[in-house]
Amino acid sequence: SVGGEPFHRAVYGMAQEPPPRQRLADDALFDLASLAKPLGAGLLAMKLVGKGRLDLGAPLSKTIPLFRDARFDAVTIDMLLEHSTGWPADIDFWPFWQADSFDVDAMKAHLASLPFENAPGRVAVYSDVGFMALAWILEGVMGKPLDVALEKEIYAPLGVDSDLFFVRHREPRANRKLVKRTFVATEDCPKREKRLVGEVHDPKAWLLGGVAGHAGLFGTIDAVWKVAEAVRCCHAGEGDLIAPPVVKRFFKRT
Repeated sequence: SVGGEPFHRAVYGMAQEPPPRQRLADDALFDLASLAKPLGAGLLAMKLVGKGRLDLGAPLSKTIPLFRDARFDAVTIDMLLEHSTGWPADIDFWPFWQADSFDVDAMKAHLASLPFENAPGRVAVYSDVGFMALAWILEGVMGKPLDVALEKEIYAPLGVDSDLFFVRHREPRANRKLVKRTFVATEDCPKREKRLVGEVHDPKAWLLGGVAGHAGLFGTIDAVWKVAEAVRCCHAGEGDLIAPPVVKRFFKRT
């Protein structure tokens, strides 16, 4: 950006390949995939640290009941953000799906039971698992779901809550307002036996209902830019969404 405005902005391509053929519009919504980490759970963590409501050095064993085990004494919240918990990079939740029945509690328990592949804090391995855990901890701090907390704390204050959000695929009534919106397709999914449009591509996020710390966020190009620009301004000491020292701490390599 230059002077707080985009330097170049253009829209190319199609929302879907035939059939049907649909051109992209300015307000097209993309499945943001792993951008949900920095624009979702990671950003909310930053906000809560700035408010003094989240201690990055706190062990997971002192957070939510799911992690009340001595083995989590050595895993701290900042390790979730740094991908250094020692957990594996990925996890399979498909065994918990039977005839459209989802057992989220069982999925959470399965994640909490995963063995560490490395000693906590020793090796950085990019991991969806850590950000799933982070989201559940943030929900415990806020006392509300991740998507609701993000809308209140980040997206609504920035005026992007209509263009940056999670899609809860098990709540069709709540999603009626999205019928007229253009979603960019991701793929024809053999597991779900349909083309994924307006439904999170990531299977773990889908099995969790569409809201997760590692994926599930949908947004327009402009909404993503507004959030990124707001964070940049805070880093430069020109914004108040999040305290500048906190933003700089999160951007510092460790």
